[in-house]
Amino acid sequence: MDTLAKTKMQTAQSVPQFGGSIGPLGAALGQIVNLLPRATLQTYGFADRRVLKARTLGMINAKEAGGNISGKGFNVLEVMGEVSTQATRSGNVGGVFFDLDDTLVLTHRADNLAQSAVLELVKGTFPQVNRSVLLESFLEKFTVQAWDPEHKVEVTEWRAGLWAKALEEQGLVNWDFARKMQDAFDRERLRAFRWASGVEALVSELHAQQIKVGIITNGHPVVQRAKLQACNASELFDTILVGGEEPRRKPHKDIFLKACSLAGCKPEESVMVGDTLTTDILGGINTGFLSTVWVNVHNEELPPTWPKPAHVISSISELKNVLKQLGVAFN
Repeated sequence: MDTLAKTKMQTAQSVPQFGGSIGPLGAALGQIVNLLPRATLQTYGFADRRVLKARTLGMINAKEAGGNISGKGFNVLEVMGEVSTQATRSGNVGGVFFDLDDTLVLTHRADNLAQSAVLELVKGTFPQVNRSVLLESFLEKFTVQAWDPEHKVEVTEWRAGLWAKALEEQGLVNWDFARKMQDAFDRERLRAFRWASGVEALVSELHAQQIKVGIITNGHPVVQRAKLQACNASELFDTILVGGEEPRRKPHKDIFLKACSLAGCKPEESVMVGDTLTTDILGGINTGFLSTVWVNVHNEELPPTWPKPAHVISSISELKNVLKQLGVAFN
């Protein structure tokens, strides 16, 4: 047995036997001890869990005052190095903020599935319509203005209007059917809107390192909130900001500063991860973030005059290696 292990064993075994009521803190410690592997117990000289429980609980002064629990019962487990009551954060990273579309979720794939569903609907109802021309016309109009700039027309109705105009170009006037097309698009896209591979595991590991995680996404509030709800984002991320709900959207530094404030971390210890150079990367740079990571999901060339990210990855699955370079000590 090495010197450190021997010292830990002797320290733990010097604790007096327990002979009182355990209280809530004692019960919690008992549950922790139950999780320790048998090999760990044997390494430090304990015959079984009952011995460790008795010696640990013997140190507890389990009283509650003003909501604070005092006691020395954690000492044995801390000395053994198996459990720490102190929240520690590795490296210089205090927060990691993500864009949503084509960063955390491969939105372009969900869009393609939704568009295919719409075109199948058109095929079954109006087979005379040239579907490829119809889609191209819709996308051109969508790119110019995806929602009413004056916010007088609800976003779903606005986009149904884009389909209606595309149909009219082929001699078909049918607003009711255009609404069905947009409903089909929204339904199928949300059905396919799921986290990219590895996102949930990565966020859990960041939380384990006491690192805050957040989402900063631009877009129409109704559309973005529906996407966020579809993948239960609020259950995974500490803070979520939608540009359409804020006075300033990305790349303005105000929305980045607000995200940091809500998460409880500083810009200089934060990392911005996103797929758009002119919003995600530029915003992170202008706000003074510790680092920026461009998710080059479409394998594009980096324009020489555009904002230059500190790191480039092709998918979120590669982000862990970047964060290790920044000092995050994953287990």
